[in-house]
Amino acid sequence: MDRRRRANEDPTASFFSVENLFWAERRRSNLLLVHYNDLQADRAGEMKRIAHFLETDTPDSLWPLLVEAASFESMKRDGDALIPFAHLLWEGGPERFLNKGMNGRWRDVVAKQDLALYEAKVRSEFSPALARWIEHGRNIAGDPRELPD
Repeated sequence: MDRRRRANEDPTASFFSVENLFWAERRRSNLLLVHYNDLQADRAGEMKRIAHFLETDTPDSLWPLLVEAASFESMKRDGDALIPFAHLLWEGGPERFLNKGMNGRWRDVVAKQDLALYEAKVRSEFSPALARWIEHGRNIAGDPRELPD
């Protein structure tokens, strides 16, 4: 059984297995990879890219409301309604899950030795293109569909 199939069927599949599974399928016409960094950089643009992919028409007058509702601040404020069972999944519920809305801040709290182990694992498990996309997103790494394996 190949790695992709195992990751798809195993609910305990690792982060690395899951990311490799999606990366291997990234050129499928029914799959769109969206990165949090890209949403942070241009939420409205990414939302329109997603809507275009889904072939969804949204009235122009509705876009500002949707973009605001998708802001981190709005999601954090409305966490109880958006993730009603969060208290069952995480100590601290949605408040903890929707913590600060920033990527990469873990690098400042992880020990240098552990960070080096993580980076070695990334190099051994991910292609350079996938590693760059995972860290930075589409705006910096490029469109996943066009990147090499």
